[in-house]
Amino acid sequence: MEQTTKHKTCAVVVTHNRRALLERCLAALKQQSAPCDVLVVDNASTDGTERWLAEQAAQDSRLRLYRSAENLGGAGGFHTGMRLALEAGYEWLWIMDDDSLAAPTALEKLHIRHRQDLKRHMLQ
Repeated sequence: MEQTTKHKTCAVVVTHNRRALLERCLAALKQQSAPCDVLVVDNASTDGTERWLAEQAAQDSRLRLYRSAENLGGAGGFHTGMRLALEAGYEWLWIMDDDSLAAPTALEKLHIRHRQDLKRHMLQ
């Protein structure tokens, strides 16, 4: 998976046969006040998720897809997604299941808190 945007954060989302939940999750990620790319690991879904994701990726350059030939389970899906995102050069990974609904400012607040923590540790 090649990193082709300027975003340093990649949300890694794992799914298996829960397209309706995934649709809501990805809609929430698109609304983030701090932009990020999204890698969806599809654990061999059979409910139309693969086709729907391909259509979405054709319209959104921030969306990347990995389809597993078999259901790797949650741990296997996250392992695969994190490995691919790190290999692509992302500095930050935001890990979530397909039923996660991130508030619109969630990622921005995570970045702000990280910067605050860095400053606090530098002053100690």
